[in-house]
Amino acid sequence: MNSRRDFLKQALGATLVTAAAPMVCACGSKVFAMGGIDNGILGTIQIKNFLSTYPALKAIDGSVIYRPPTPNNTKPIVITCTGTGPYTFSILTAICTHQGSTVQAYTKARGYIYCSTHGSRYGIDGSVLNGPATLPLSSYTYEYDAANDILSITGSKLTDGVSETSSGSLQLMQNSPNPFTERTSIRFTTPSDGHVVFTVSNETGTEVATLVEGLLTGGDHTVEFNGDALAAGVYFYRLSTPHGTLVKQMVKQ
Repeated sequence: MNSRRDFLKQALGATLVTAAAPMVCACGSKVFAMGGIDNGILGTIQIKNFLSTYPALKAIDGSVIYRPPTPNNTKPIVITCTGTGPYTFSILTAICTHQGSTVQAYTKARGYIYCSTHGSRYGIDGSVLNGPATLPLSSYTYEYDAANDILSITGSKLTDGVSETSSGSLQLMQNSPNPFTERTSIRFTTPSDGHVVFTVSNETGTEVATLVEGLLTGGDHTVEFNGDALAAGVYFYRLSTPHGTLVKQMVKQ
């Protein structure tokens, strides 16, 4: 495994440049699923006239993408009737854990929740069935008041779709140039010293390069990536740190 990784590093020409001064992001709080509340305080969304508004959810495997009204910090939610009991639903974040795009709702005919951006498929429970995504969709707990037709969704932790674990000073920038033909630069910031793994994978989720693997000091870093040996297409670069994991897409021409 190490010899293969060393070969890829050599073949793809990845080098790491560390800047002297750290760069700190000012966008700070963790993101949770709740009615406009963040900074780690859990809350509840209430959808009034729930089944009256979404009658399809009365049927087994009925599914909708619910978008909380603005202003609201909660991301879109996919709500699916499972039919496993009276008023039983699967309630998940509708934000794809691989790239951050909004997924398409579950349908009985298709049999899965679908991200049309890169093809990831999720089960009715949010589990990963196929595609480059590796983390399941975050789930929510809920209570349904049938007498008043009110669905209350409790704020379990919500992925923002870009960072699997959100941190105020962990950043991953878009590569430049993008699209690229041979070489491209990627900047990222880590809030403190820690073990970092930075990889590139193709559309099927197969890792094609390891750019960084080891202990890095906190601060601003730049990776110079040589993808000349790669075929044209869409690739995903993933930064994994003790503070969270960030993923972005780049295009090789």
